[in-house]
Amino acid sequence: MQVEIEFVEMDRSETLETRIKQELNKLEARYSWLTHAIVYLKSGDRAKRTCIVELEMRMPGNPIFVREENEKFSLAINKVFDVMRRQLEKKKDKMYSHGD
Repeated sequence: MQVEIEFVEMDRSETLETRIKQELNKLEARYSWLTHAIVYLKSGDRAKRTCIVELEMRMPGNPIFVREENEKFSLAINKVFDVMRRQLEKKKDKMYSHGD
């Protein structure tokens, strides 16, 4: 699976990048049909101190996009991957239920 991690208007963080790669490796191990992952990390509204994580997973068919905001990147990363896992499970069930 090809992986792109973009830090938008902020400094790159090896800690966050490593964490994201670990989560992506778990997804790739479970869903072999994933072809591409794009992750954007952005600092949102400075007054509210929001951290934004956007995750797009590409595969045969339509891609899945998830966006999460939180006051900490670690929490936004956890949430974005939790939501993505649920979406991928739905897609997997749909893909494999056509033969019934």
